Amino acid sequence: MGLTAESKAGAETGRSAPSSLDLARELVADFAHRDFVTLDGNLSVRRAIEALQRRKDEGRIMYFYVVDEDGRLIGVMPARLFVTREPEKRLAEVCLRDIVTVGAEATLLEAARIFEKHRFLSLPALDRRGRIVGVLDLHVFATRSIDLSDKALVEEVFQTIGVRLGGLVGAGPLKAWRLRFPWLLSTLAGGALCVLVSAFFESTLASSIVLAVFLAPILALGESTAIQSMTISLQILGLGELKAGEALRKLAREAATGFLLGAASGLIVYLLETLWKGEGAVGLVILASVVLAMATASVVGFLLPWFLFRLKANLKVAAGPLVLAATDVSTILVYLGLAAAIL
Repeated sequence: MGLTAESKAGAETGRSAPSSLDLARELVADFAHRDFVTLDGNLSVRRAIEALQRRKDEGRIMYFYVVDEDGRLIGVMPARLFVTREPEKRLAEVCLRDIVTVGAEATLLEAARIFEKHRFLSLPALDRRGRIVGVLDLHVFATRSIDLSDKALVEEVFQTIGVRLGGLVGAGPLKAWRLRFPWLLSTLAGGALCVLVSAFFESTLASSIVLAVFLAPILALGESTAIQSMTISLQILGLGELKAGEALRKLAREAATGFLLGAASGLIVYLLETLWKGEGAVGLVILASVVLAMATASVVGFLLPWFLFRLKANLKVAAGPLVLAATDVSTILVYLGLAAAIL
């Protein structure tokens, strides 16, 4: 055995993945494509290259799989390795042996967990004897055609897998309630804290009706800023772990962005208050509050997903309620605290 190429007729397996794919029921074997190449582990690197050059391939092959005499998978050879390995070395000696596979009889749910954990673009599917029978790639979990070289689209698919594994897609009302309601308790807790803070500053609110009127738009500005920062944070987390120094630089940049957003928004609110009521001191409190609240909201929205990620919480479900609750509390504290101190 030298080089073996499976027929492209089975490349698409004749099946497409519906958007409501039942991951727990469908089998990998039914979705793995046959567009792959196996190489005899006894071939030298030089002979393998010559064999591949004779093959006219127009498929989507990304890896070459190295097998033993019995056809069992023993390693993988990415194309880059052919130019870095000694020509006379056997493939069995130089191939990558630390490979991740999936059983052909495994469910797509099991495969999805492997994809999410290792974030590979494809996985070789093996039968019970360890022989490769197909390749399962990320297209299976996409609801539309994607280019695997497009990092943004690939990340979108991984996020979709994460949501499905979280049980949110296709879950019944009771199961969805169990998954989502505990995190909504943070919103209720945040609301209770906001009430307590407002009660503590009751005299401050009573001293100026304008402060009470502008509380709602200031809360909305803080929440919107926090959600934007949270979205950016989730995108960064999806691209892989950052070093501490790089993470701190991104946090500082997000805080600076929040400050600038707050300055622009605060100026607009200040002008509205001045045109409406003309209370200079109150207008300045509102301006300063918006700037500080939005800068704080940017930091909260950026940092909280990182803490949840460390706790291995379901980011898709937990991040939103927690970020909004924390932002509401911090915004009211900044707003009413400044008003009490200045007015």
